[in-house]
Amino acid sequence: MEYMNMERFREIYAEWQESGQSVKTFTQALGMDDGKFYYWQKKLKSQTSVQVTKPGGFVQMPTTKPTPARAVNQTHQTPALCELVYPNGVMIRITSDLSMDDLRSLILLAK
Repeated sequence: MEYMNMERFREIYAEWQESGQSVKTFTQALGMDDGKFYYWQKKLKSQTSVQVTKPGGFVQMPTTKPTPARAVNQTHQTPALCELVYPNGVMIRITSDLSMDDLRSLILLAK
């Protein structure tokens, strides 16, 4: 197995998510120890505020502070800094600052 760094592991992690395979099957095909995979996965989780999940799962995004429930029409009046629309029609409107790592994680969900 080649030298591992976070950038390379992010690529491997994305490949694993797209594969739909178990970690054990995927890492065996790579010639990688599954313990090493879990080690890097833990590092990835600690470096990002986005919780990494299995393919097709939800991603929990951190909130700055709890806000009271608002009417749907009020939400649409808030100007969005960015909108993500996924192939399944789900739209995410980002109305406050978001780190580049969190934005990257949201974009990678569309793959």
